[in-house]
Amino acid sequence: MGGETTGVSYHGDEHETESTSNLVPPHRGETNDIVLAQAPPPKGKYADVSFLINIRVLWFALKSLVLHPKSMKRHTTITFIRWITGTCNYKEIQFLMPPSVDAYLQWTKRQKPRMEPFIEPLIDDAMVMWVGKKRTDRVVLYMPGGAYFFPLSGNAISFWRYVQLELESQGIDVGLAILAYSLIPEAGFPTQLRQAQVALEHILASGVHPSNLHLPKPASKPSLPEPASKQGAPPTCPHTFMPIRGVYLMSPWVCMESTTASSRANFAYDIIVPSPSGSDAPTDSGSGLGSGSAWFAGLDGIVDRLLMTAGGKEVLRDDIIAFSQTMGKVKRREFGFVVQEGGVHVDPLLEFMFMDGKEGKSKGKGKDNAKGEGEVRSLTPMIVSWLAAGYRSS
Repeated sequence: MGGETTGVSYHGDEHETESTSNLVPPHRGETNDIVLAQAPPPKGKYADVSFLINIRVLWFALKSLVLHPKSMKRHTTITFIRWITGTCNYKEIQFLMPPSVDAYLQWTKRQKPRMEPFIEPLIDDAMVMWVGKKRTDRVVLYMPGGAYFFPLSGNAISFWRYVQLELESQGIDVGLAILAYSLIPEAGFPTQLRQAQVALEHILASGVHPSNLHLPKPASKPSLPEPASKQGAPPTCPHTFMPIRGVYLMSPWVCMESTTASSRANFAYDIIVPSPSGSDAPTDSGSGLGSGSAWFAGLDGIVDRLLMTAGGKEVLRDDIIAFSQTMGKVKRREFGFVVQEGGVHVDPLLEFMFMDGKEGKSKGKGKDNAKGEGEVRSLTPMIVSWLAAGYRSS
């Protein structure tokens, strides 16, 4: 897979490096390079899992065809992902999914016309990958979720590319940067929070004004922005005395285990299970969020706008609602919370599993019940509108 680095642009000698940047400096006469994942391990139990997956997908598709003929792809996908998160351990999941940088490179190759990848290697093994041209006027810095052991997926890139193009159609050009962080257990928590801070510092040091920066962060345990220490210190906003314009939390993974009513009622509908990824999932993913609103005191001085969404059919729905009530006590201005009717965990990203490499179709109509395959549902246009409002008023 190392051959995929051909044609990749890396921030090296041909670009000026700011003195405050977190870029990894190249050696004299060399450019930064990235070693991608090597060949997969020998066939064994992982190969067995791959074979079993093919059988399962066929069974889920046939079942969905009978029970949900108008939305077969969606229900097949949800059922399949739920089976993966509830059956496979984290080693098998990481084996089945390409590493984040590989997923990004594969995604850029599928675009028509082909998109030139551009990767900035940072200190602490963090990387920032740009979708389209790098910009320093207005930026969306996407910090992928996945409990820190799922790598970046191509459909997540497609979703945020769609958002980028929708903003562009409204006369709002934004740069889209994606953080690639190290996965658990290869890098223990809170390495990922440190890498998020490194990326944020780099974006700000490159000239992006805090009032023109939005941070979408789905799934993994949120920190606002990044990070807070494991001892429970409040969040900090590095290298700026001005608040960041906005943070969007999509289906925040506020706890690793849930015993709420929604965890029982939505078990058969969501893509995750109350205790995900098998019995031997890594446990070193932090002790969770602060125990009360005091942990987030002063949030208005760190983030101007905060949007949080959850799915009505999400296992963690009740936990996220409780967390939103905590946030509502400390975020006294420009805080929004939406529960998407019929939505599952990170529902907007799932839509683009059927549109990978495409721009997306019409925005859908009416309620969030089944629509034609390949249409974006109502939550996606709301996200676009929220970002557009933030950039227009900055």
